[in-house]
Amino acid sequence: MTVSERKKGRLSALSHALYVLTFSLLLVFAAVLQCADIEVFGVTPDICFALICAIGFILGERYGAIFGLCGGVLIWALGSGGVSLSLMLFALCGYLCGALPDVILRRNFLSYLVFTAMMGGIHLLFTLIYFIMLSESYEIWEAFGRIIIPEFILCVIFMTVAYGAVRLIYRLFKGKKKDSRI
Repeated sequence: MTVSERKKGRLSALSHALYVLTFSLLLVFAAVLQCADIEVFGVTPDICFALICAIGFILGERYGAIFGLCGGVLIWALGSGGVSLSLMLFALCGYLCGALPDVILRRNFLSYLVFTAMMGGIHLLFTLIYFIMLSESYEIWEAFGRIIIPEFILCVIFMTVAYGAVRLIYRLFKGKKKDSRI
């Protein structure tokens, strides 16, 4: 191995470390923003979940699961008061968003929209489970109208925005190559 090959390897490792650090900082920012309880249409959008799904879709199942687990821990540590399904939900959906495109569909925007609907549905199911576990004052139909359906719509909207942001950062670091994942 020549000196130039070693330097090239270091730069590649440095570039990889920088984009992982960039995604990590973006995840921390999203978690802090989500825990600030900013409400849109009466519900708090799950920005961290949207970002994790986009990271899983673009970087693959390993990064999706790792960032999902870290995002779940961040949400639990910053804003959760007790029982939290975020760890399991975020890690599962991050992994699925990374693993399923290679098996079912290709990695393009149309496929991402399909996965957005699927992951939004899983998020809706977990929200419903969480709601049933902790709620005593709402009726289920009222919860669908006030909490669950608006949260699903915001989740899908933010997942689309997160896809654009993650793809832009990925392209900045990786460049447009033929062997690129996207």
